[in-house]
Amino acid sequence: MKQLGKLLLRPYITASLLFLSGGGLWYYARWAFIFIRERSDSLSTDFNLKLGYYVLLAVTSLMAALLYDVLASGGRWIRQSFGISNEKLPDYLGNIRLIRSGAVQFYSAWLVSLVALWWITDSVNGDFHSYYSRYGKYVTMLRSGDESARREALGRLMGVREKWIRAKIIDAIRNGPASEALYTSWAAAEKEVSDPMILEAIRDRARREHGTVQVHLLLDLARLGDRTVFLYETATGLLRSQLALGKKPDPLVVLVLAFLGSPRALPLLAEVVHRYPDSDGGQVALFALAKFGGMTPRERAKVREVIKWAFKKGPYRLRCVAAVAAAVVGLDGELQRQLMWEFESSQAAKVRCKPETFSLHPSGKGHTINITNLHIGGFSYLAAAPERYRERLLRTLALYKDDNVDRWLHEMAENPHLDDYILELVRQAARRKVRKMVPARW
Repeated sequence: MKQLGKLLLRPYITASLLFLSGGGLWYYARWAFIFIRERSDSLSTDFNLKLGYYVLLAVTSLMAALLYDVLASGGRWIRQSFGISNEKLPDYLGNIRLIRSGAVQFYSAWLVSLVALWWITDSVNGDFHSYYSRYGKYVTMLRSGDESARREALGRLMGVREKWIRAKIIDAIRNGPASEALYTSWAAAEKEVSDPMILEAIRDRARREHGTVQVHLLLDLARLGDRTVFLYETATGLLRSQLALGKKPDPLVVLVLAFLGSPRALPLLAEVVHRYPDSDGGQVALFALAKFGGMTPRERAKVREVIKWAFKKGPYRLRCVAAVAAAVVGLDGELQRQLMWEFESSQAAKVRCKPETFSLHPSGKGHTINITNLHIGGFSYLAAAPERYRERLLRTLALYKDDNVDRWLHEMAENPHLDDYILELVRQAARRKVRKMVPARW
């Protein structure tokens, strides 16, 4: 060890070692970072290359600190560490001992060298570490042979404002495997990335696809706010074909029309409700009718007629959705009375309404939309768990409380046949003062 220490005390040897390690660090960093950016297809390869860089960085900064010790302190730390010095420093000197031995100066120089060399090599390589932490690792995954890794990478890179990354995303949608295109399209909808070029890529792929793949692409377009004739005509065409063949309507196709929100689809969706009232498509169709924007008074009246039919002839599953739809559309006198009659019926006490949830994810798992959620006029109704049918009816009536509803609520508050929970809700609604055109904050 003493022989090594004596060699390190020679400035030209320490400087030579620093030159060699520094040159190695410089060229290795250039090669490794370019390889990771442009060619690497494995995160483990990235890790190993970065580990080699950090080892070289530590060695080079160590050489710089040793040279500093030789030139600025006469090699005090080297002499103490390698047993060359005969100077004995008593322990009672405490922190002063660290200074007199050169340890403080040496480790400070090592730390400064480490930070300076890291900053220099990072800067000349285009802020590599910032690039890699933001999205570089996902670019590596994008080159992977593992399709699941590529799908994850495409989802993570969605929304990154780099032209070359956007080009990769568009290429995956247009030309990638169906599962890859689906996942990328879904990620765009989930992150609300309504880039015109990405929308056009999804439309182009949807024109060339069929079946479930096409339906999911159409759904993503609708969620992204696409309002093209192509989307409306394709979705209504698919739904008409299913009805013509006597098939139950696909709820995802109906959801496309729900997101589009065009009253032009009113007759078609009303037909879905009437023909398949107990199907998933029927529930979504009734929800879609209620959510249409920009309806004329006549169109709103037609939607109310469908809701009234649901209460008269529909199964209780559809009636549960109709109670929410009525809250969205608003009540006229007849619909108001229908809700009251429904509440008073003995069968209503036995019915429980389940949340109507549908997955928007291509896998059909997770990332659901709950069509029985309601946020209107400051009134939030989450419908996250099964609940009593009467409670749902009562919420809608209380939301549009007028003098007629007020009198009825006071009558129901004295009804001995209601269970305690529902009776308490009725009394709460009855105590609220009537203010016309102001919805209840239930």
